[in-house]
Amino acid sequence: KKDVIKAASAIALNPMPSSKDKGQRICDDAYKIPGFGGWCPMTLLDVSLLTNYYKQVTLEQARLDHAWDFPHAIYIDAVDFDGTIRTSGELPWERGQSYDPEEIKRYGAAWAIISRNLHVMCDDVTDEKKKSQCNELMHTAEMGIQQHPAKRWDHPLKGRLSKWPESHSAESDTFMEKAPASFSSNTPNTATN
Repeated sequence: KKDVIKAASAIALNPMPSSKDKGQRICDDAYKIPGFGGWCPMTLLDVSLLTNYYKQVTLEQARLDHAWDFPHAIYIDAVDFDGTIRTSGELPWERGQSYDPEEIKRYGAAWAIISRNLHVMCDDVTDEKKKSQCNELMHTAEMGIQQHPAKRWDHPLKGRLSKWPESHSAESDTFMEKAPASFSSNTPNTATN
């Protein structure tokens, strides 16, 4: 969005407080995340991490709810190792020498897609040998998901909310009831999320 780029420029480059305030309002309006204020994604990686934080919700819903399906093409930024996407809001270079890669939050997006596709493929398998192979593959995919489960937390300054946008939809309340415990808001609200 051109407005967001202009807003980020006004915030970062213009020394006038009124310009910074206007830029922040434009940024807040563009993202429409409740409580989102005082920060605007300044880099493509910032935007990608924010997008991935909410993208994990729909990917996980498509994996768990068999009424949902994945689109024919999925475009994801901030791809990381082991089939994951980064969802944490802090950029690696913001941490300086205290940077610890284990603190980066990730979601096993590739494992979710593989798991869902295996369920679709294997649901109608009747041959015992093929069924055994399906079960083994599904177990492997589930292990990958357990290593990098979907996680939500509250850090409004960086645009992360554990109950948004779900809290605005009756259908999504049902999804949150079906979601595994690992998908609940179980990460504390800290400035490093």
